[in-house]
Amino acid sequence: QIKYLIDLSKGKLPMSLLSLATQFSLLSLAGARSSALSPECEESDSRLSHARGMIVRQDWPTQAVYMKDLLDFLVDPDTCLDTEYAADTANWLDGNISDPDISGSYMWTYMVFQVQYYDMPRNEGDRIESPATLGRKCWAMAYNKQMWHPDPLSTALMSNDLNPNTNFIDLYNEAIPLTMDLCYEVEENCFVNATYDISRNGTCPGDITQFELGFERENLKRKNVVVYPFY
Repeated sequence: QIKYLIDLSKGKLPMSLLSLATQFSLLSLAGARSSALSPECEESDSRLSHARGMIVRQDWPTQAVYMKDLLDFLVDPDTCLDTEYAADTANWLDGNISDPDISGSYMWTYMVFQVQYYDMPRNEGDRIESPATLGRKCWAMAYNKQMWHPDPLSTALMSNDLNPNTNFIDLYNEAIPLTMDLCYEVEENCFVNATYDISRNGTCPGDITQFELGFERENLKRKNVVVYPFY
């Protein structure tokens, strides 16, 4: 006992106590993590995990659909938001995946990589997308605008003491008008690789039709959930 007191006074635990303390901590941690989740909460965590994985693995515009799925799961009253994985998901959503300065992140794809396709004119050497492809990309822009409901998301997160995702919500609120305006403008510019000129608006009916067909191609895959918002 005297030896223990001396060791403790130096800020050290004797090896025997340190070993016991370590084992106790590991057992406690294992117990906390393996606390039997209900089947419903296991399924809840699985849904969150699947949506997270698909957001990372899929390309635009499918990424936008899986992001919507994840946000829907977070506000669904049947989702278990008191699990460790739910807390991790809230932190993940407001972390690197939502940083537009990190190449490959969701917000970088949304606010940087997709946006550059609508430069007027495009930088020399950059790929110029067809009106149909731009229409497909703009389907996701319109989908995000129509499906975005930040208030229920914020309420669900805060009422469960989770990361409120203030940064993520602010960026989404910024990205929607930014990208929707570009979709309107590229159509008004008649998809010409030149500085925007409103006088071109309506002078390319064939290209406008291709743009809409591209939009509706994506819409058809999702049971026409988005109302065509462009001209």
